[in-house]
Amino acid sequence: MNRGLGRARLLPSLLLMAGLAAPAGPAWAAVATMGTVPAGAAQTVRHQTPQNTFDAGFVRILALALQKAPGAYALEEWGGRMERGRSVQEVMRGTNLDVLWAVTTRERERQMLPIRIPLDKGLSGWRIALIMRQNSAKFAAVRQLSDLAAFTAGQGYGWAEGPILRANGLRVVTGNSSESLHAMLGAGRFDYFPRALGEAVRESDQFAARGIVAAPGFVLHMQSAVYFFVNTSNRALAAAIEQGLRAALQDGSFDKLFRELNESSIERARLDQRRVIELANPDLPPETLLAEKNLWFVPERPAREAVNEVRPPRQRPAPAQ
Repeated sequence: MNRGLGRARLLPSLLLMAGLAAPAGPAWAAVATMGTVPAGAAQTVRHQTPQNTFDAGFVRILALALQKAPGAYALEEWGGRMERGRSVQEVMRGTNLDVLWAVTTRERERQMLPIRIPLDKGLSGWRIALIMRQNSAKFAAVRQLSDLAAFTAGQGYGWAEGPILRANGLRVVTGNSSESLHAMLGAGRFDYFPRALGEAVRESDQFAARGIVAAPGFVLHMQSAVYFFVNTSNRALAAAIEQGLRAALQDGSFDKLFRELNESSIERARLDQRRVIELANPDLPPETLLAEKNLWFVPERPAREAVNEVRPPRQRPAPAQ
């Protein structure tokens, strides 16, 4: 058992009575300045402990939303490391977690109350495949969905993307975590590991020495969104979060934070130079706000000639001697 489970840690810097501040130190360590109102005057909102920089970004969005909402809120992290299924159950029980962020599905929208503002502007639906370097030529020949049928994808147990891949006629092998899936890819248990843009960029750097690279020439796209979810009985919190998100969209602070969190990954992914392979998402709830175009990310230019890799990271100039 993870010893972190069941222990809550109040972040004193997260009293959302003042303006949003840039984090100091780890991205999830502090996302808002401390207000002058005592903690007891603020409503505590408990979220899962961030596991990585992507989670930290969603905590910052939550802080922004609650800072824009009426009232005073204090964010509290709870639970340590836990799998998605466990965090969903905790929100459904309503005793330890008040809010989580997750890819939306029909089942999740039955289990919990969604706030239907895509936190990632649908960016999680754009997927670059991680592969082994020696298979680059094989994947360079992929032109359409049917070409992928010759390969097997890897996905995490309980992840929303696995059923979407299967619904499009693709073979899928499951693993327990992203860490185990990287090892399984290296061992040849499957052929490709579709990852969100930021994950693909980061992990192609991180695991380059192990021969893991971004597949050349194409990007998968499924209509998808990451939402905040709360317990079905917590309509007041849902309304506050939605009101805050709408206010942030209106004043531009939401898009500013989106660019800060994602601009580098989008640039390095070079979507304008990748063929788009569309995947149908039969699990997308019909209530999804697709008609609100300002909520969704769209690449600036259509795909053209294919490229062989993600763009290397920008080199920072050497400090003056």
